[in-house]
Amino acid sequence: MSEPILEVSGLRAGYGGTPILQGVDCSVQRGEIVAIIGRNGVGKTTLLKTLIGLLPVTGGSIRFQESDITKVEANHRAHMGIGYIPQGRGIFPRLTVQENLLMGELINTKSQQKLHSLVERYFPILTRRRYQKAGTMSGGEQQQLAIGRALVGNPEMILLDEPSEGIQPSIVHEIAHNMQRLNAEIGLTILFVEQNIDMIRSMAQRCYVMDKGKIVDQVYPKDLADEAVVRKYLAI
Repeated sequence: MSEPILEVSGLRAGYGGTPILQGVDCSVQRGEIVAIIGRNGVGKTTLLKTLIGLLPVTGGSIRFQESDITKVEANHRAHMGIGYIPQGRGIFPRLTVQENLLMGELINTKSQQKLHSLVERYFPILTRRRYQKAGTMSGGEQQQLAIGRALVGNPEMILLDEPSEGIQPSIVHEIAHNMQRLNAEIGLTILFVEQNIDMIRSMAQRCYVMDKGKIVDQVYPKDLADEAVVRKYLAI
């Protein structure tokens, strides 16, 4: 096992005066694909927002590539090599596909390598639609664009929130497959939040289970073949 790229210890955060994260402890090794799973409302999206710096930390610490980034602003975390793809994708709908990708180059200014050719190879629809306004694309195409925009800045790690949301099953399978290929080809580290069992099982190498703002267990994709495990951790 390689060294941790991300180490989270006792992390606490929330919205206004409402605490959501209640002391999260987890780590991700360089080159891993790790899922955060759990029922709705347990803090999964809040965790990703806190890791990228959109929510202030009220307790605990975050270390990325051995640097303490607990108080580092979101834009600086992005420049350090953390890509973030929010729930709902967060593309610029009035810009073209090409313009969205060019915006992605500004995310990680530390990197001299831009991965446009890689993005074109894995997501050829983006090349075919380069002059189309992003807001007119389907949900699956927008998700591929959001991933491509994060990738062109050559991030060390990607935080991916609910990539299957609002996307047809065939595109969900394609995205999961491509993320696995990117992980194998360039060693991309991926931490993602997901509810779709098929996507979790096909993409993740291991899973952290969240409940009530904490990591309460760790399971592996093969464990999710057991309906009792799924009911315990994911059923509403």
